[in-house]
Amino acid sequence: MLIPSAIVFAIFCVFIGLGAQHSVFAQSEEWKTYINPEYKFSIDYPHMETNVANILIIGDKPKISNNLESEIDFSLLISQKNDSNDIKPYVEYWLQKDLSNELRNVTIFDPLHPVIFANSSGYEYVTYNGKDSLRTNIFLDHDDKIFFFTTSNPTTDFNLDKFYRSVNSTKFFD
Repeated sequence: MLIPSAIVFAIFCVFIGLGAQHSVFAQSEEWKTYINPEYKFSIDYPHMETNVANILIIGDKPKISNNLESEIDFSLLISQKNDSNDIKPYVEYWLQKDLSNELRNVTIFDPLHPVIFANSSGYEYVTYNGKDSLRTNIFLDHDDKIFFFTTSNPTTDFNLDKFYRSVNSTKFFD
């Protein structure tokens, strides 16, 4: 006796559905907001309790301001701008520092170019470590400070959507 294919398909779907866990994609993503009143900014990030992102603030005294439980690995370095209005020399310094590290075989993957995130102008470049990782660096110019965002991703999973969303969510307030 032949069983119609529609019945076989229905039985298969019920069997697969029994005991199956809910899909991660079906769950809503939780984003949180970090607010720093001292440096007058906020940033949204995808929350995840098992991972930590760092915010390092360089002012009069370097300090780690907060460790965020974030789904994406990223760091934010905030430093005072020197007398120049142009942050490009600062960005070029970091790029040269990355490329001159003899312990790592770093090359440029995406060259230095101007960007706008969070209504602030800046620069971005991406380096490759010669093995398996790409590092994205974004520098934003805001008032007398430079906001330097960085993240590393494996070359097999180079998706920056959440990182870009976080950077672009940065809000500055008085």
